[in-house]
Amino acid sequence: MQHRKNDAAGRSAGGRKNPEAYEPWYEAMGPRIPREEILAQIWESPELTEQFERLSLERREQFLDACSGARGLMICYDPFFKYVFSPMTRRDRLSRFLSSLLGRQARVKNVLPNEGGRITARSPYIIMDIVVELEDHSYANAEIQREPYQFPGERAASYSSDLVLRQYTSLGRNSGENALARYKKMQNVYTIVIMQKSSAEFHRHPEAYIHHGKQVFDTGLDLPLLQEYIFVPLDLFREKLHNKNIETELEAWLGFLAFDDLERIWEISHFDPVFEEMYHDLSEYRRDAGEVLGVFSEILYEMDVEAAQYQSNEAKKQLKEQIAALEEEKVQLEEEKVQLEEANVQLKEKKVQLEEENVRQEAKITELDEENAQLKRQLARMAQLEAELERLRGNREGETP
Repeated sequence: MQHRKNDAAGRSAGGRKNPEAYEPWYEAMGPRIPREEILAQIWESPELTEQFERLSLERREQFLDACSGARGLMICYDPFFKYVFSPMTRRDRLSRFLSSLLGRQARVKNVLPNEGGRITARSPYIIMDIVVELEDHSYANAEIQREPYQFPGERAASYSSDLVLRQYTSLGRNSGENALARYKKMQNVYTIVIMQKSSAEFHRHPEAYIHHGKQVFDTGLDLPLLQEYIFVPLDLFREKLHNKNIETELEAWLGFLAFDDLERIWEISHFDPVFEEMYHDLSEYRRDAGEVLGVFSEILYEMDVEAAQYQSNEAKKQLKEQIAALEEEKVQLEEEKVQLEEANVQLKEKKVQLEEENVRQEAKITELDEENAQLKRQLARMAQLEAELERLRGNREGETP
């Protein structure tokens, strides 16, 4: 693919492109709209005023930055994403994005309704979810998560199984063929999970921001098991590309989702005309302050409420876990107390035994001392007798004629 030529004068010292070096600097997102003009539109409408005042101060700043052009729109969020990837009018863009991500040609044939036991779009976790059928009848489910959740692998496996069943059911509904014929026509299903913030499992591999997996046999047996998975942690992608230029089309697509600063927007818009077109669409979108506020009000206010509820639920969960841990620790301490008391009884018994043994040893020592004294007396007596005997012998020898 032919990319636009880079002008060396437009690069900063770190190698990144510098939008300030170009005229007009705002060409990617269009000219700035003064905040006063945006606020004037808001204050003219009681409904918009109410929506604006429902936002937190931080959310108001985000809205004003995005609407004025100081930053890009949050493309990851469902209304903005579907505006630039319109299933009706701009399906080619979604096809290019999926082709780049899957590493093969992928043309979107249909956009399917979400079904199955999934986390709903109102969850604080999920900010965009789209299911498509490709021209080769394979299915792809692309989901963008705002916050990490527990058991990402297990959840993805459940979603993938749902896609397999939907494809199988659709083949039977559309053709009326029997089960064997449907199995023969089944194609791969792709579960794509794009995360704004990734969980700890992914941070153990900080060098990678694309994880592509599928089921294989350790014997080399070749059976098409259909299910493939792609995980994309955008937070690790942002860290990986810190102070680095975007060099590949896949990096440009992920950057389109990940970055909202003007420098990156300028760089991505000059990578390929398709990105300039999408940023132009977003620039037109943001000119209607009421429309943008409606999206922000609906998304961000609900996100704040849901996030607060989520945090409350998490706090309750943590409290319950702490109580359970304390109860378990209490039981363990009680068991240790019983063990210590039993050990204390055993020590006391051992002490009594040692004291009794000490008494016996002392008695034995006394007995041995007495026997020793008696032996000493006997030895002394024997010495006296031997002396007397020697004296008597000496007298007898003196009396001999």
